[in-house]
Amino acid sequence: MRRETGFTLVEVLVALAVLGLASLALIRLGTAHAGTAIALEDTVRADIVAENALVAATIAEEPPTYGETGFMAANLGGAWAVTQTVERTAVDNVMLIRVAVAGPGGERAVIEGMRRVRIP
Repeated sequence: MRRETGFTLVEVLVALAVLGLASLALIRLGTAHAGTAIALEDTVRADIVAENALVAATIAEEPPTYGETGFMAANLGGAWAVTQTVERTAVDNVMLIRVAVAGPGGERAVIEGMRRVRIP
């Protein structure tokens, strides 16, 4: 009996199964990548809100008061909980400003900066 050239049905089914598994793995990888990109975008937004709050405290005409204050900031399409902590430093005319931000999706950012204070 002479064998025809080509693939048998079993060989074709095995090849399709392998191709299907490889496709499924690629889809899962793409989904994980998209989730990571979204989380990174939220973290960057939290960083931007924190930087904006720090800049506002740094360039304000009057320096912020010492201690901890909290407020809500509407920025980048969301409401962000901002906590600003102002502390004294070892240098008399310099204050430390720490800004912590919590976003609507739970993302967080913390940033610190210094501000010079006029001593009367």
